[in-house]
Amino acid sequence: MNKQNNLSKKSDAEVILDKLNQLIENQNKSWLLQLNEDSTILITTQDIADFIKLSYRYTYVNVVSQPDFPRPVMLIPKQNKRGRPSHRRWVSGEVVRYFHQQKKLPENPIPNIIKILGIFLTHFFG
Repeated sequence: MNKQNNLSKKSDAEVILDKLNQLIENQNKSWLLQLNEDSTILITTQDIADFIKLSYRYTYVNVVSQPDFPRPVMLIPKQNKRGRPSHRRWVSGEVVRYFHQQKKLPENPIPNIIKILGIFLTHFFG
């Protein structure tokens, strides 16, 4: 029984460590939460995907390719292997404005982070 208990505790610990790793990853991307309609930072497709909490592929195929999505800024007028422009960036304020107009802005993850941290502390410190 002790072995099973230790295994389940280890499993719980692994789950908690995964959640903490997610928290760290979210913290590294917290600058995205500070973007607003006046922001002038140039952002990538991956940044947009992180901002709206969708995959890169979905964002590339279904979001930034929409005809009404803000036009990208081309940093280097080169073409990739498919003949498409590479090094596209978007003005972050225009992207935020687009999502405000679409009413599709992501939720603020901070309440979820606090909830996960509470579960962690309760689990280990009772």
